[in-house]
Amino acid sequence: MNRQRQRVRKAMILVTFFAFPAVLHYLSPVSVIEASSRGIVNGSLVLFLLMFTASLFLGRAYCGWVCPGAGCQESIFAAREKPVTRGYYVKWLLWVPWIGTIIAMAVRAGGYGKVDFFYQTGLSMADIHSLISYLVVLFLLIALPAFAVGKRSFCHHLCWMAPFMIIGRGIRNRLRWSALQLRSRNELCTQCGTCSKQCPMSLPVHDMVNQGIMEHAECILCGACVDACSRGAIIYEWGRCSSNKKITTCSDSISLDSHVGEGDGNGIAWTTKSRLRSDFQPHSLQSLINTTDGNIKNLKRAEKQQCVNGCNAN
Repeated sequence: MNRQRQRVRKAMILVTFFAFPAVLHYLSPVSVIEASSRGIVNGSLVLFLLMFTASLFLGRAYCGWVCPGAGCQESIFAAREKPVTRGYYVKWLLWVPWIGTIIAMAVRAGGYGKVDFFYQTGLSMADIHSLISYLVVLFLLIALPAFAVGKRSFCHHLCWMAPFMIIGRGIRNRLRWSALQLRSRNELCTQCGTCSKQCPMSLPVHDMVNQGIMEHAECILCGACVDACSRGAIIYEWGRCSSNKKITTCSDSISLDSHVGEGDGNGIAWTTKSRLRSDFQPHSLQSLINTTDGNIKNLKRAEKQQCVNGCNAN
């Protein structure tokens, strides 16, 4: 169990949460519309495009390791930890009209003709209007849903940034190039359910492990399930595994986990998956079990026949 990694992750999202007043306008869904109406590529649009690009290789890791809203929501877990398991479509009902508005404004302005990273940005508490915007986002969009609906409700239902990364991850899964992902080793699972309990996104991780399919649109690759499993049934890896098969097959991929291979004692180990596959195959284990069962049955049959022969001789 790697608690150190989760301590680092939570420290990172707390730091970005404390910096939220300074970065809110760079993540604003409003300023990007204003800038697009003037044909300007501003800091918000640049960051949204960077999130999409990063998701092609890192999925929604931004949500789990960097997002300021994550720090606020996970701080609320101590008071409210209700799982959220439905309504994921709501953010799309908000995102599609919003992105359509941005495109329409850019077309109306004759396209983008200028890049100004600092346009409509600045400290979120520089004036009364900015302060009100900050408090609305913080309390009405992030904190209140976390209390009223459940764990990371903003991420599930209201976030305008998540769809960029979900689309990017979907493209990666479609084309299947190497990227950061999770892999399950269900033969090591003890069915304790700890992985599902520790997931900040309330995902059915235990079922995903048993099915051998670790891809989920709401997974933020935070590694909470990886670090909670003492058996190493879930690991981080960089590879291009198939995500739609019961038994995943990989090529040229690397596992990054403390439960596998030879590490440095600090929770990091590197092991090629090709070696894992040569050492262990699920069908080989089943063959071994079948062979062992057959040998036991033959031994018992021989002992019984020997007893019968001995009794007849007497």
